[in-house]
Amino acid sequence: MSQPSLYSPLRSQLREVRVIHLLPSDNFDHDIHCELRAVSLDTNPEYEALSYVWSTPPGTGFITVSGQPMEVTANLLAALRRLRCRQKTRVVWADAICINQADMDERCAQVLLMGDIYRLTKGVLIWLGDGLDGTREDALTVDERDDFPWRDAPMDASFILEPRVPALSLLLALPWWTRMWVVQEAILPPK
Repeated sequence: MSQPSLYSPLRSQLREVRVIHLLPSDNFDHDIHCELRAVSLDTNPEYEALSYVWSTPPGTGFITVSGQPMEVTANLLAALRRLRCRQKTRVVWADAICINQADMDERCAQVLLMGDIYRLTKGVLIWLGDGLDGTREDALTVDERDDFPWRDAPMDASFILEPRVPALSLLLALPWWTRMWVVQEAILPPK
């Protein structure tokens, strides 16, 4: 017996998109469960849009979407795990889940709505990945300091990449910054 399709057709005349309702969990390590729902962009749905890199780090994992297992990239799985709330459902738009990747017609139609998807979100969640090589620790150290010896230095590219700011250099070297969609995903949302 075959499983019913996870994706019911979207009504393009209503400018429908899908959002996931990321179900809460008290335990960080519990499996990810979410419900997929169609909403019209014309009804001002409340959701957050997730911006992330699909392919890094390599590997995949499984989540449960509307009762069905779905394979997702390791990076998306990590993002959902970090973004999941303990007590309440979080409504998120994530392209790999919300767009039927096996349906080329739907993919093309949804790409045409991307500008509105990001413009109408209540905010964008930029997922740069789990901390690496001390990035988090360096960032916390910089954030907690009141007095910077370079505070009055000119802010140009050579200053930003100085070795005395290793956390910033690591941050700017992350794969998210190399994606062409970054501009749209970062500047269109209200927050």
